[in-house]
Amino acid sequence: FGCYIHDNGTFGIDSIGTASTIIMSFSISEANGNHGVEMASAAPSRISNCTIDGNTGAAVDGINYTTPNTGTVLLNNILSNNGRYGANATDGDSIYADYNDYFGNGTAARNNIPVGPNDAALDPQFTDRAGGNFAIGTNLKALGFPGAFPAGLSTGYLDIGAVQRQEPAGGLAGSYIALP
Repeated sequence: FGCYIHDNGTFGIDSIGTASTIIMSFSISEANGNHGVEMASAAPSRISNCTIDGNTGAAVDGINYTTPNTGTVLLNNILSNNGRYGANATDGDSIYADYNDYFGNGTAARNNIPVGPNDAALDPQFTDRAGGNFAIGTNLKALGFPGAFPAGLSTGYLDIGAVQRQEPAGGLAGSYIALP
């Protein structure tokens, strides 16, 4: 949770050989020499609200699932500018994927990963990608799950990716009203 994984010569995160559940949230994996996240797990895993960007090489994916299990979740992530796919799986039938943004990946957005009805393909408009500031632009603002809850009685506003936007404060900041 809340990790910044970058500039590794090989994988950002590598779970090959483990049978553990992997949970990764509000983390950034960028500029690694191999897959941003390598998932080879017999247990269900969850990657949510992460930014996985710029992991380079002709055969390098943002996320590479080799044996995903039922219950694996890919939700509210930015998968951008990776060498091959944003997300790749040998068999993605067991993966629930939605509310992800796939942008600028070398080969395609995804391979064997289901298309979520709320997925996007928008430039994240990072504030300063080269400098490590992955705050998003307004085009991804509030596009993440939870969105509208059943029956439409409540609506959540979560941004896609690891970094949530902070809106400027409004109102009367620095002002006062003289009372009688």
